[in-house]
Amino acid sequence: MSDTDVVQVNTHYKTLYNMDLKKAISQGTPDSDWAQLLQTWVICENDKEMEPEATADHFYQAAKGFGTDVNMFVHLLCSCTGSCFKLVCEAYQKKYKKSLYKVIEKEFKGTNEFAFLLAHEFLVNPAEGVAFALKQGCREQNMMLIATTLIHSEKYIETIKMAYARLGDLQQDIAKYGKYVEIVSKMWGL
Repeated sequence: MSDTDVVQVNTHYKTLYNMDLKKAISQGTPDSDWAQLLQTWVICENDKEMEPEATADHFYQAAKGFGTDVNMFVHLLCSCTGSCFKLVCEAYQKKYKKSLYKVIEKEFKGTNEFAFLLAHEFLVNPAEGVAFALKQGCREQNMMLIATTLIHSEKYIETIKMAYARLGDLQQDIAKYGKYVEIVSKMWGL
């Protein structure tokens, strides 16, 4: 979201619920790494063109040794633009001979892993981020499948379906794992 979008969403939220959006998110989420990522993602602009090699080094340092510097991961994921992040991923792969995706997968587990990988995928390509959320929804969280479908099925439907193809067959996954198979399939044009 742009600065203008954040202001508009916050203003609208405050009008509807008489509460600041950031405060509502912080009160409504547990004290966890994924919640910190969500809170920061909502208020950040993802608008910085960071130096790819230096940013790759920061990711490496955040994952190096015992423990993970979650604050650094959150800061980096919530700061740079998608185009810049792609260059960071390429620089990381080139210098450290492994993908940043695999590093995140190794450093985080459970819900935290999903949230940080979703941020990664969304920065690389928003359609891939949506496809990633759909796959997770098909696996175990039917409400995520339904919410993702409601939010994204009309916009960029073909792009999202193409992005999903690298993860599996959307129609088969919905039929195998999802509730409300018929309606969800229709919304995706399957």
